[in-house]
Amino acid sequence: MKGDSVTDVTEILQDEEIEWRFNDTRIARVIENNVTYDNVQFKDRLQLDNQTGDLKITNISTTDSGLYKFVISSPRRTSEKTFSVICLRDSGVKSLSVLEGDSVTLLSGVSEIQRDGVIRWIFEQQESPLAEINRTAEIFNTYDNVLGGRFRDRLKLDHQTGSLTITNTRTTDSGLYQLEISSSKHTIHKTFTVTVSGEIKTVLVIEGNSVTLHTDTEKVDEERVFGDIANISEGRFSAYGGPDGKFRDILNNVTARPITNDTGLSRNWIIGICAAFIILVVLAAISKICDCCKLLLCWW
Repeated sequence: MKGDSVTDVTEILQDEEIEWRFNDTRIARVIENNVTYDNVQFKDRLQLDNQTGDLKITNISTTDSGLYKFVISSPRRTSEKTFSVICLRDSGVKSLSVLEGDSVTLLSGVSEIQRDGVIRWIFEQQESPLAEINRTAEIFNTYDNVLGGRFRDRLKLDHQTGSLTITNTRTTDSGLYQLEISSSKHTIHKTFTVTVSGEIKTVLVIEGNSVTLHTDTEKVDEERVFGDIANISEGRFSAYGGPDGKFRDILNNVTARPITNDTGLSRNWIIGICAAFIILVVLAAISKICDCCKLLLCWW
């Protein structure tokens, strides 16, 4: 919604470039851990995490609505993720977005239903409720037959708070959900807008707030070695050497030797032994605590 912030592969490698595009126009990127911003529309309202790739947009406005594409590229791979951001003016309606197949919970906002409390959940303009609680009559029900059984076996009702959870969501679950909480003291009405997205994740945000588009990427450990350093294929090792090639010369001593059965050992045994050598070499290069490994490599 307008004014919220939005931020947007499980990890970013050291040699990979990150780029964010808004409606096909580049707005931010990361090259060698250096962040640059390219679009004057957002001015100082963008914050790009160079470790995770997450993008935060502050003080969002309705003109920021559109498609945001996250692209990560390197010599080994190119990966993309797209978000549809919709900025709304605050109308008192709670907006929720979820990816198809995930669960979403509509919170009642009460810690416990009163003894004479009655709760009813209505989807769109249906007369029959999706779920209902009447503590006096000891009714705690979800109704699977609404809309031809569209929600069958996917509704969970919290008997204490009245909150409603929809599991294994589908795009057809998108729409308005109305909650009525009544008792002898008062009646409360709440409305929720639920958007279930397919391949493109839809993010709803209130105008003026901030939103973060999450890439679902873990932070990079600077001391960690990223990427493949070697592969075994067709009985031979091939060395990549890591993102900056630091292990290439070391690994070439191992990969230069084809794997054969001349010694009488099975191919699997030889592959296992050579793989163990590679692991020892990498540990020695990273931690510098295993000088014996280096000596063993020289002997090899």
